[in-house]
Amino acid sequence: MPAGQGTVYVTTGGGGRELTAVGTSSFTAHAEAGFHFTRASVDGDLLLLQMIRVDGSIGDWTTLVKGPGVPNATCGDGLVNQAGETCDGADRAACMGSCQSDCTCAPVCGDGAVNQASEACDGNADAACPGLCRADCTCGTPSEFVILAPIADTYIEAGTEAGWDHGAATFFDVDAKPTGIAYLKFDVSGVPAEVVSARLTLHCTNSSIDGGSVYPVGSSGWIEGDRTGTSSASAGGPGLKWTDVDTNADGVIDGLDTSPFVPDFVHGIRMLGVVTSRKSVTVDLTEAFRSGPGLYTIAIRNDASDGATYVSREGTAASQRPQLRLQLGGPLAGSTTTSSTTTISSSSSSTTTSSSTSSSSTSSSSTSSSRTTSSTSSTSTTSSTSSTVPTTTTTTLPASGSSTYQAGVRA
Repeated sequence: MPAGQGTVYVTTGGGGRELTAVGTSSFTAHAEAGFHFTRASVDGDLLLLQMIRVDGSIGDWTTLVKGPGVPNATCGDGLVNQAGETCDGADRAACMGSCQSDCTCAPVCGDGAVNQASEACDGNADAACPGLCRADCTCGTPSEFVILAPIADTYIEAGTEAGWDHGAATFFDVDAKPTGIAYLKFDVSGVPAEVVSARLTLHCTNSSIDGGSVYPVGSSGWIEGDRTGTSSASAGGPGLKWTDVDTNADGVIDGLDTSPFVPDFVHGIRMLGVVTSRKSVTVDLTEAFRSGPGLYTIAIRNDASDGATYVSREGTAASQRPQLRLQLGGPLAGSTTTSSTTTISSSSSSTTTSSSTSSSSTSSSSTSSSRTTSSTSSTSTTSSTSSTVPTTTTTTLPASGSSTYQAGVRA
């Protein structure tokens, strides 16, 4: 058909219910499984179609033109339409900050790379101070951070295991077929200061193109349970189950269910993105932990039939268990700060006491004289002395899960 004639139909996916693996063929230009939307930009006879991922980056694009040819794409034309561009002017959805003149995103604190003179670290790029990177990309001290383990975690699953308790499992699944939702509960009731940042780290044991999205849960009154979910015996456990949350028994957990443990799917916090087996993933959940002291529950749900699996708090390797790292700011209103000291007694110290007496007199006659006498006595005595020596400040947080936390250390 001659150029510029006929009708061109464009079919796009990416906004459906769940993600599935995609294949390729001899005529495939780009293949990717991921949530996205398609943006159509029309400029005269030029139609630009772009695949926009949830993080604002562009996965693929194509152009359709009426007329003799496609005009050359250039940096500065206001569209991200060529390799090497992450932004172009106002078209900067993938940037945390502004777009630079070379059509790349300007570096900012929070982009996960140490790329400014003012930055000593940035998120996981913390080689200069491992585990101590502040939200402002400077290195902090151990006393500014608290690492919390969940006081409970579990997952619920639709289908055959809908009535099972998985609370004692060494892992938790997030999946779309059958649907599996993970729950983690954290006790922040004893944290003595404002939470400046909160970052959750999970260790993945099963790769997925969708590691899940994190959602807040309004109630933390659920029970973890004591069954592993490995057999039908788990059906008798006391822990949270799918049937407890899916109150209308329609096989879907959503706003139609009346359970207080339904995640708030309207106000998602963060997406974990692609996750890889035997690697850890960290996600910023600061906005979920800014309501002051108390219990917090988060849920993780994914939308891929190829689900992800993470190590739970019952996992064999302690280093792979979930952990929430909090950066603390100033003390909370009405809170008091105390410092701990250790008194050390000694009964073997030796003290030498010295005394001196001096007296003098002068006559008023033509001949004057003065007399000075002095005496010194030295005694050796053994006494018991006490000195107070400051020690490392420890913050003990009373928790319903009997957890004790030390600044910078998980007990």
